[in-house]
Amino acid sequence: MTVFEKNIQAVAEKDRELADLVAKIKKFPRIERETGECGRVTLNIEGPDGRGVLHFPDIHPPQLGGSIEKIGRARMVAILGFGSGSLLGEAVARTPEQTFILLIEPDIDLFAAVLREVDISSILGLERVSLSVGETFRTATFARAENEFGVFTLSDFSIVENPWSARLYRSYFNDVKRELEQLKKFGGQNVIAMEHLGPKWRDNIFENLSSVIESPPVASLFRKYKGVPAITVAAGPSLDKNAFRLAAIKGKGIIIAVDTAVRSLLAVGVTPDIIVALDAKHENYFHLAGLNLPDTLMVLNPVVHPKIVKESVGPKVFVGYAHPLLRWIETLIGDLGTIRTGGSVATSAFDLALKMGCSPIIMVGQDMVYVGTSTHATGSVQNVLNRASVDTEEEIGQLFDTHDIFGRKARTSEKMETWRRWFEIIVAQSGACALNATEGGASINGVDNVCLAEAMARFCSGDDAGFSAPVCESGNVKRELVEALKEVRVQARRVKNSSGQGLAIVKNVMLSLPEGSPKNIFEAMEQLGTFLNDILEMKTFSEVNRWDVDSAIDSVEDSLRAVHGINNENEKLKAMLNAYLGLFNKLYGCASGFEKSASGVLRELEKGEHKLGVGS
Repeated sequence: MTVFEKNIQAVAEKDRELADLVAKIKKFPRIERETGECGRVTLNIEGPDGRGVLHFPDIHPPQLGGSIEKIGRARMVAILGFGSGSLLGEAVARTPEQTFILLIEPDIDLFAAVLREVDISSILGLERVSLSVGETFRTATFARAENEFGVFTLSDFSIVENPWSARLYRSYFNDVKRELEQLKKFGGQNVIAMEHLGPKWRDNIFENLSSVIESPPVASLFRKYKGVPAITVAAGPSLDKNAFRLAAIKGKGIIIAVDTAVRSLLAVGVTPDIIVALDAKHENYFHLAGLNLPDTLMVLNPVVHPKIVKESVGPKVFVGYAHPLLRWIETLIGDLGTIRTGGSVATSAFDLALKMGCSPIIMVGQDMVYVGTSTHATGSVQNVLNRASVDTEEEIGQLFDTHDIFGRKARTSEKMETWRRWFEIIVAQSGACALNATEGGASINGVDNVCLAEAMARFCSGDDAGFSAPVCESGNVKRELVEALKEVRVQARRVKNSSGQGLAIVKNVMLSLPEGSPKNIFEAMEQLGTFLNDILEMKTFSEVNRWDVDSAIDSVEDSLRAVHGINNENEKLKAMLNAYLGLFNKLYGCASGFEKSASGVLRELEKGEHKLGVGS
C-alpha cells in the first residue's frame, strides 16, 4: 500500500466524501513537484495571495511555540492551514486525548498533493480530528461546530494559524478568524443557557415524554412539500404593517409562525398552519396560553414548557435535540429528526421550511433591529409586557449602530446580529431560495428584499398547498424504554450515594485542618479519587447527564490546575478540598434531580395510560 493509499484509507474511515474527492485529483495545475539529487521532494505552490514552498521530509516544521501551554488546556483547537501536515501532528501530540482538533485547509489540491508525500494516516484517522478541506469559511466554522457538537458550548478555544499557510491564503483565513470569534460568542450564549436551563430541560423532557412517544416525529414532514412556498412569520415590529395580507394566501402557501407571533396573527384573522415552539421557560407558555387551535400543527422541542404540550388541542410533532438525555431516549424510540436550534425560534422555523422542501421561503416580521423602542410586534407578549426595551439592553452594553434595508440608521444587539449572521450562513450553505418580505429591519446578505404583496403575487397564487398534519404510526412505547429508565435511575442512586460519601469525607478533613495527620489526609484523598472513579463507572448516567457531569469535572480540573501555583501546603490542601467539595455537590444535585424526574415519568408510564403493558 502506498503512502497516499494509507492516508486516503484513514480519511475514508471518517469522511468518505472527502476521501473520494481527494482520490480523484490527479493533476495539480498550481503545484509544481521537484525531486532533488538527494531524493528530497519540493512542492512549489501558487496560492491566491502568494507563493510558497514545502519540502519533504519537512525538517523545519512550524512550531507551536508560546501556544503549547494554552492548547494543552484547551477543549478545542482550530488549526488554520495544513501546510506539510507537521503542525497538525504537533498539535495532536501536545494536546490531551479529549481535545477536539479542527483542521481548516482551503486548498484541496494542496491537501491531496501532501498526502502523496508523507504518511500521516495515524493522525488523519483519529476520531478527535475533524478535517475541513476545501470548504467555504462559513461551512468550515459554524457548520462544522454544529455537526460535531450538536449544541456548541465552547466560549473559548485555541486558534493556531500556520504561518506558512497564512501567506498564501490570507483573505480566506481572515474570514475564518472572524467567523471563529463569532462562534465563540455563540458558544458563550449556549453555555449561559445551559447553566440556567439544563435542569429545566431535563425535567421538561421527562414530563413531555409520554406525548413525545404518542406523536409523529418532525422527520415525517421532511421533503414532503418540495416547491411549495412557505411563509415564516417572526414577531418583529414590522409585522404590524403587513400581517393582515397573509389571510389572502391561506392554503396557497404554508404559514409557519413562531410562538411569539401567534397572537399578532390571530388579531388580524390569520391562523397559521404550523406553530414552532421550542423554549423551556415558563414565560414562553404565555404566547399560547388559552388558545384553541385544533387545526394548527404544533412543532415542539421536547424541552418546551409542559403546559404548552398539555393544553395544545391540535396535532403535534416533536423535534430531536442535542440534549444528551433526549439523544439517549431516541436510541430506544427512534430518531425524531432535527431542525437547527441555538439561534432564535425564527431561525428554527426557517430551517423547518428548508427541510420540508419548501421553496421559496418568504420571511416576514424578521426585523432584527429596534423599531423605535420595540423589538416585537403589537399584541405579542413581549410588547404587552414591554420586554426587551432599549434601556434594558443598553444598560448591559449590548446595543450598537447598524443600518436597515433602507439605509437608515438603526440599533441592534449582539444577539440579534448573531441571528442575522445565522440566516446568511444557512442560506449560503443550503442554496435556499429565500426572500425577505419583512419590509423593514436589517438586511440579510444573499436574501432579496421584496414587499409582501409582490411575493404573494409571484409565488402564492397557484393551487392549494396541500398541507396536512402527519399521523403517528404507533403511539406505543417499547418495554425496553421503561426498563432502561429504571436502570439509569439505579445508577443515579449510586452516584448520589458515592457523592454523599465524598462530601462527608471532604467536610471531615476540612474540620481536622490543620491538625490532621498527613497519613489520614492522604488516605482521605485516595478515597475521594475512588468515589469519583465509581461515579464515572456509571456509564449510562454519565451519558444522559453529560453536560452536568462534564461541567462538574471541568470545574474541578480548572481548580486543581490553579492549586499548583499555591506555595503554602496548607492553603494548597484547602484549595484541593474546596474543588472536590464543589465537584461532589454538583454531582449529588445532578443525581438527585435525575432520580426525582425519572421516578415521576416512570410512574406515569407504568399507569397503563399509554398502552404499555408494563407492570410496576
